[in-house]
Order: sequence, then structure tokens, then C-alpha cells
Amino acid sequence: MTASSVDFEELSKSFGYSFQNKDLVQSALTHSSLGKDNYERLEFLGDSVVNLAAASLLFHRFPDLREGDLSRLRASLVKKSALTEMANSINLEKHVRLAQIRNRSGKGSVQPSILSDVFEALLGVVFLEAGFEKSSEVATALLAILLDKLDPKSSKDPKTKLQEFLQSQRIDLPEYVILNTYGLAHQQIFEVACRVPALDIEGIGHGRSRRLAEQEAAAIVLTCLDYHGMES
Repeated sequence: MTASSVDFEELSKSFGYSFQNKDLVQSALTHSSLGKDNYERLEFLGDSVVNLAAASLLFHRFPDLREGDLSRLRASLVKKSALTEMANSINLEKHVRLAQIRNRSGKGSVQPSILSDVFEALLGVVFLEAGFEKSSEVATALLAILLDKLDPKSSKDPKTKLQEFLQSQRIDLPEYVILNTYGLAHQQIFEVACRVPALDIEGIGHGRSRRLAEQEAAAIVLTCLDYHGMES
């Protein structure tokens, strides 16, 4: 796809935001295989927008859920495969600009991880053009579509999901290590690492209890696995 072939009107309509800076949009749609002017820096911004928008959406949608359940739902909502699903639902693939890259099946379609990156990069564009409030509004509207498909009570917690995945792959179970505790005695915050030595992956979580910190750390490891296409 060439720069001139991007349909900005169609893209704006599907994304729910009228893009103004065509150069930024071109960058957001461009993979690094085409050079330095690509989506990577914009993705960095968009990733932060997605995470905070997801946290706010869940906080207000589920006022009775505990912190651990909110963290679990957020991990499900912002993982790569979920964002790829969202990107597919608004037909982002047709707008992506990249060199001839094939996915693992050998087909010519855009790799799922690239689609999720582009989705975040476009949110980064909204942030630069209209600020955090508008970018969060756009992200929330799109994430709400995914959230409607999630059951807040049926999904397994991150520690259970991670354990079952590792067992299915015959990989040693993770190690949970307390790295630090800080704060007042009655308001301690735990910092815990979840380590999977066989895969050289570590996630660090924080929480008001060791259990909550372990769940957050496990959720981060699951996100890493999802990023590398090992878990869905």
C-alpha cells in the first residue's frame, strides 16, 4: 500500500475519530520494514492510553469488583490478541503499510501483532492531536466493544492461567519471589517477581497483599507470552 492510497475518511469513520495530521497517520500505519518513519514511537504513546483507558473503563463498569479481578480483566482486555481482534473488527489491515511480510501460516495477510501495534499507534496519534481526554474517550469506546464479550466472573485468574499454560507445554512452573515491601505496617505494598526461567521471562507486580502482587506479576508474564505468540 502506498501513502497516497490510504483512505483517511474511511479510516477516521471506522476509528471513531477525525484524524487531522496525515503525516502522523501515515507513520502510525507504517511498519518498520519500510524505514525509520514508522509506528513504533506512536505505539509507545498509544500503549499507555490503552492501559489507562482500560483501567478507567473497568473501574467504572464494575464498581463491586476487587483489585485482583480488575487487574485480571484489564490483562484480558489489553492483550495483543484482544487488540488484534479489535483491529480486525474495524478493518485496519487494509490500511497498513509494510514490506512483504508473511504470517506464520505462510499467508500474505498482516501479522496479528502488527495489527495490534497499529491500533495502539493510531491512539498515539489521537493523543498528540487532541490530548489525553479525547484519546482516552476514543480508546474507551473501542474497548467497550471488547469488554461486552468478557464475563467478569468466569475467566480464570492470571496465576491459574499461567500454571495451566506452562503445564500444557511441559514447562516448569513459575517462581514467585518477594522483591520488596514498603509503606506503613498496616498499608504495606508488596513487590513480587514471577519468573519462568525456562523461557527467560519475568514479570513484576505490586499489590496491597502478596497474593495481589503475585496475580499482577503473573498477568504481566501472560502478556509477554501473548506478545510472543505463545498464549492466547
